[in-house]
Amino acid sequence: SSGGEMVYVEELKREIPAGWTNGILGDLILINSGFPFESSSNLSSGEYKIVTIKNVQPKYLDTVKLNYVNQLPNSLPDYCKLSIGDLLISLTGDVGRVCFVNEQKLLLNQRVGVIRPKYLTNSFIYYLLQSQFVHRKLLNMATGSNQKNLSPIDMAKLKLPIPNRNLIDLFSKKVNPIFQNLIKNQQENQQLTQLRDWLLPMLMNGQVSIK
Repeated sequence: SSGGEMVYVEELKREIPAGWTNGILGDLILINSGFPFESSSNLSSGEYKIVTIKNVQPKYLDTVKLNYVNQLPNSLPDYCKLSIGDLLISLTGDVGRVCFVNEQKLLLNQRVGVIRPKYLTNSFIYYLLQSQFVHRKLLNMATGSNQKNLSPIDMAKLKLPIPNRNLIDLFSKKVNPIFQNLIKNQQENQQLTQLRDWLLPMLMNGQVSIK
């Protein structure tokens, strides 16, 4: 788009920049689906929060209304124990919604996928999955008449152009600080929301007042 040399790739049916390669999404990331927690074990409060499909919103993770558990299931895979910066994607319904984890002690429920780069940065993959090209492909890949479902196995087979490593490193160097600021801002917003929810009832019943 900036006037650089382009080459046509038959498998993609399009031109890509010279020096880029034709690959699949599975070359870049690992995709795993969440754990089927028993609803009978859910609590209204506890040590661990369970992230479900409704919590994965476009570009942000909504952790205001969640179920909890106090103990980890024995068969819970390690990848379902989420870390700050992990990328999540909705696999059912409004598929392809992407967000990142912004707090600790979160567990991944079924119908949500966790994405971990093989050798790239989370920031590069985060913006790649939100690109118009990839997002449109994922929507077309979803199956089901009443409710769409996106398979992690099919996702990994998605064909796409892959930039050369030097370009990816340059992009990541510039974007990583922005991505970290996004995480920090969402954490601060969440703290402010919790503070508001704690103060508002006391303001309304007269326990506290504003001078």
